[in-house]
Amino acid sequence: MYDQQRIIREEVRGHILKAIDRHRPEATGIGLINRGLTHLGIRLQDDELVGHLKYLADKDILSSANRGADWSLTPYGVDVVEGSVERPPGIPEMSMLSHAEVQRRCEIRWRILTVLDITRTTGSLGETVQNCLSDVDFVVSDKELNREMDYLSAKNLVLWKGDTASLEWSAYLTVEGADVVDYENDAPAGLARPKKFWEG
Repeated sequence: MYDQQRIIREEVRGHILKAIDRHRPEATGIGLINRGLTHLGIRLQDDELVGHLKYLADKDILSSANRGADWSLTPYGVDVVEGSVERPPGIPEMSMLSHAEVQRRCEIRWRILTVLDITRTTGSLGETVQNCLSDVDFVVSDKELNREMDYLSAKNLVLWKGDTASLEWSAYLTVEGADVVDYENDAPAGLARPKKFWEG
């Protein structure tokens, strides 16, 4: 009986994380999370949902704003959803995203860093980054680009400023980002950085 309850709790948390991930980079309100769960046939009282959200926040998977009204994934939370890090206790083993989707996100992030590396001293505008990705047959929507810029910024790999709800922004590599691109530091989880081909 207890194991069944634990499995149900973990599955609910997994669906909560997927619902919040779908709205990145915007924060997701409790009402929207609950509607998504209801659509899946999961009905929770408000206090039950808040309990799950606080549990995930205590594990540094979620962060909240507006006194807990809006919720976002932390960079670590994104890594958990994408399966880039070991699954922490209390989170389901279910696959939250397809392998292809995770690979695409990791590739977009690496390509963003390489574009910013080319413009290291001057930085790049959002539209320029998007056009550079398109030029190498890697078309990304505004939302995809902003979602991955938000992730890279939260990991302190890029400095991202301006209107981050559109493409009216500029971005630069941070020192940490430059060290990752230069292979001076290990690549953090969530990046599809190629291996050093020059070392065989």
